[in-house]
Amino acid sequence: MRPTVVKMARVYAPKIKFVGTRHPVFPRLASDAAVHPCATSGVRPGSPGCIAVDAFLKKQTPFVVEKVQAHAQAQAQTKAIPGRYTYTDRPLGENEVDSVFKLPARFQYRTLDDAEIEAINAGGATH
Repeated sequence: MRPTVVKMARVYAPKIKFVGTRHPVFPRLASDAAVHPCATSGVRPGSPGCIAVDAFLKKQTPFVVEKVQAHAQAQAQTKAIPGRYTYTDRPLGENEVDSVFKLPARFQYRTLDDAEIEAINAGGATH
């Protein structure tokens, strides 16, 4: 017998030790559910204004992936941008925009006020 193997053959014991007992977990009722901080209209889970996930997903439009043409074939048919990618000029579809400035206000970047600019220039330190 090898003494090293016998020495290492023991039950694993974790090195970390937790102080105290486990915290009790209480079941939450649907009536106890709070409004999610990101909810825009204050809808609670299970309320009449809340819709089920499957109903929400049925309303979603599928993600459309445009087929990429071979580079030489695309160069002959469209305006080619030098490099690897090609640009196909097409009309915009429904709910498509060509600039971030044409997005609804909730998706646009908001302007920084003077206090935020000063905090950024100070490296995050506030006075």
